[in-house]
Amino acid sequence: MAEKKEACGLIGITNHREAVYLTTLGLFSLQHRGEEAAGIAYSNGERINVKSGLGKVHDVFSNNDYDKDFPNSFQAIGHTRYSTTGKNNAKNIQPTLVDHLKGQFALAHNGNLINAKELKMELEKMGSVFQTSMDSEIFVHLIAKSKHLDFEEAIIEAVKRVRGSYSLLIMTKDTIYGIRDPQGFRPLCVGKFGDSLVVASESCALDLIEAKYMGQVHAGEMVILKNNVMEKRKIFPHPKPGQPGRLGRCIFEMIYFSRPDSLVFGKSIYSFRKATGRILAEESPVDADVVIPIPDSGNCAALGYSEKLKIPLELGITKNHYFGRSFIQPEQSERDFLVKLKLNPIKNLILRKKIVLIDDSIVRGTTTKKKIKILRSVGAKEIHLRIASPPIKHPCYFGIDFPNPKELIANNKTLAEIKKFLGLDSLAYISLAGLLKSAEENNFCVGCFSGDYPLQVKEAVTKEVLQA
Repeated sequence: MAEKKEACGLIGITNHREAVYLTTLGLFSLQHRGEEAAGIAYSNGERINVKSGLGKVHDVFSNNDYDKDFPNSFQAIGHTRYSTTGKNNAKNIQPTLVDHLKGQFALAHNGNLINAKELKMELEKMGSVFQTSMDSEIFVHLIAKSKHLDFEEAIIEAVKRVRGSYSLLIMTKDTIYGIRDPQGFRPLCVGKFGDSLVVASESCALDLIEAKYMGQVHAGEMVILKNNVMEKRKIFPHPKPGQPGRLGRCIFEMIYFSRPDSLVFGKSIYSFRKATGRILAEESPVDADVVIPIPDSGNCAALGYSEKLKIPLELGITKNHYFGRSFIQPEQSERDFLVKLKLNPIKNLILRKKIVLIDDSIVRGTTTKKKIKILRSVGAKEIHLRIASPPIKHPCYFGIDFPNPKELIANNKTLAEIKKFLGLDSLAYISLAGLLKSAEENNFCVGCFSGDYPLQVKEAVTKEVLQA
């Protein structure tokens, strides 16, 4: 449970008389992707409306909403938000609804645009007036200003102007479009539910409504869902497998953001995380009495580590699930308080024991240090920390709140210095090669570990941005 934040969760359903209700259920499954706000845009075939609000899904939608607020709606798109650009306020809640001569449409975005400042300045010079502080609104203005009267062509022209990460859902009164950027940073998959079609960030949203998983939307591809028919359109050439730099799928979707019961990028998150634990055990074994995961982010890797070395696994730390992830709280003081509120050790499992503690990552190290201090206070004999990702040394420009390099502990301290700062008996990270071996391929963005960002995106990032 490191101090990280990501963007948003998306789901869309078409051709179902309970589309809004099913979309709400899907948002519950995607709540882990953002807890600041939730919204649904819905259509009855003639007009689109939006219901949204600040807070979690259950704060915004209730059982009493459906009869009175969503009559005769047959399609909907939903969004759970965590802000990567733009403050957490009502104006920035998605989906965004637009009335334009091209027709009404609603838009929801997961990702982060690296040329947002440049495009916004250009659009404002052309007369655009921005209503929010989100980079997502740039898509709206690009679509509106496109010379193409055909809506589909306007979307394609717009996405070809932006650089960065995006999975997009755009809904007109009778069609849902799902688009992924050419590097495929953020996940998006499709499913089928009877005669209805579903598109979502993760497959766990499909599972809840009993939709059949049909696969992922490919990088650089647009799917068009209308009634019970899905068409696919290639916007950008499909990257070829095995070519470094061509794909940029975010490895932290695998490490942390996605739910373990999901298929993301076509891969089982649970299997991947367990594999990182096994490889971590091969690379950095330790003689210990017990393996204890930091819940919930270290659970799967701890299973793999325990099984490989045949060291007993114990759930020695209890998590209070009535509080959101620590990264959801924007101020460091609030994150510190949440450590004590959320995690409590089981003393008899820790007292006088040599512990292997498993977590997914370390960012700043301040929260990790407090966890170690808590375990020391209840009598741990030795604490050996094993991390199921490599050291984070570089910032992310594509939707993860990895801070200025000066704040990244692995960028400023040696392994020995980090070990001393955290108060550990030993510390080891999985190697980058071991991490990619766990994924069984290398077509991922690992820039936060290596500084080697996907080629096409690296070219779009100015020196000024990279040095910020």
